Amino acid sequence: MIEKAFHIIAAVLVFVGGAVVLVDEVGLVGPRYIARSLSAAPTAAELEAVDRAYRAFEAVQWKREDTVLQQSRLALALADSEADEVISPLVAAMRDVRVRETAELLAKVAPLNPEAWCNLALAAMKVDKSVEKARKFFRTCVELGPREGYLFDDRLFLAMNLWYDFSEEERHAVLQDLDYGLRDRALRRFLAERMARGVLLIAPELDSTMREIILSTDERLMQFYLRALGRPIVPPPGTASTTNRLVPNRAF
Repeated sequence: MIEKAFHIIAAVLVFVGGAVVLVDEVGLVGPRYIARSLSAAPTAAELEAVDRAYRAFEAVQWKREDTVLQQSRLALALADSEADEVISPLVAAMRDVRVRETAELLAKVAPLNPEAWCNLALAAMKVDKSVEKARKFFRTCVELGPREGYLFDDRLFLAMNLWYDFSEEERHAVLQDLDYGLRDRALRRFLAERMARGVLLIAPELDSTMREIILSTDERLMQFYLRALGRPIVPPPGTASTTNRLVPNRAF
């Protein structure tokens, strides 16, 4: 009798759990679309939808890698935004907390996912302003996901901001990423243009380094680099690691 009751209770729990997951999944159709189709620079009109999508993922009872990953992407998108007029003061105040907490949660539920550690590095740099933490998380990201094309953009952004704080080993990892990406037909043009954007907006003094990398792989890519550059680069006086080169991803 007791065993039968146990089986009935277990069946009810499984049914209820399945129903909750199903409700979650149905309710996340729209938020998933928003998280997966985020533009590099969400417009003011898109930000309210981004915030609603974030709150939908936040309310999910079953914390899984895919939901937390998309929640973390949304948090970073909101943190990068300057369109405060469409975001409530409470949301604006929670931006940094959201970035840090979602990145930490992602690393817990998906410790082997390199994007989790990439997001932690971004949070450490943007929110905590900690170079050492950012470097530590960056190294873990590279170790778990070397040559991951979908991470090149964020890793390049981190590298441009932290280049003069990086060790030779960390710089070598960045150069390996770039060399691999510039030889990939699907990535090469995009990456060359992003390298130019990084030079323009973050680290003008890295112009010669970026040109050398491009020339060492395929000199034909130089036209895309120069076109994105749009103007001659004049390195600023001094290249100390204390130079403030941090810009949000939305501008990168």
